[in-house]
This record gives sequence, structure tokens and C-alpha cells, in this order.
Amino acid sequence: MGGGLYAHLTTYVEPRIFDVMLGVHSLAYGLIGGLGTALGPLLGVLIDIGLLESIRALAGYRMIIFGGLVALLLIVRPRGLLDERTMHGIGNLWRRALLHLRRPGPGTDP
Repeated sequence: MGGGLYAHLTTYVEPRIFDVMLGVHSLAYGLIGGLGTALGPLLGVLIDIGLLESIRALAGYRMIIFGGLVALLLIVRPRGLLDERTMHGIGNLWRRALLHLRRPGPGTDP
């Protein structure tokens, strides 16, 4: 779906458009955001593009900063920021919050 939208945006597709850095970034989205979840790569896209666009003034050092970020995240969180364990914990918190909201408080008639 993303490729179709990209082809629509550029109005043509040729091999020179898809360089090595596009492949590196597409792999890094999952590594940064998290493997094994659907929301992980989406978070990785937001972080990657947000970071690279926010440091556009440092044009010569952007890829060094990007590589350092990926290396640091692989050391600290090998499965990414939103891995399966984190998503399971978020789901448990969400369920507890919903149960707490549904439970009648003291002094109310059920």
C-alpha cells in the first residue's frame, strides 16, 4: 500500500529512487519501534522521520546520529521500544483501567 501511494506521489517509479538508505531506514523502523507488534514500526517511522527532520540543520551528521540511535536502542532495548512484553503490560493496564471505570463506587446502588 505504501509503495502504491509513493508511486502516486512521484507519478513514476524507477530503480534509482530506491537506494540503499531507503532499505536501511525501512529495516530501522522495526528495530526502533519494536518487533512483533503492529504499532512498533509505526512508532519507529515517527521517531526516525521526526528525528531526522528535526536535525536537518546538521546535514553532515544526520546519518551518524541516526546510526548512533539505532545502535543505542539495540543495546538498551533489543526488541525495540514497543516489544511484545511492553504491549502486554499496556494491555493489562488498559483492561484494569476499564474495569475500574465500570465498577460502581462506594455508596452507589448497583
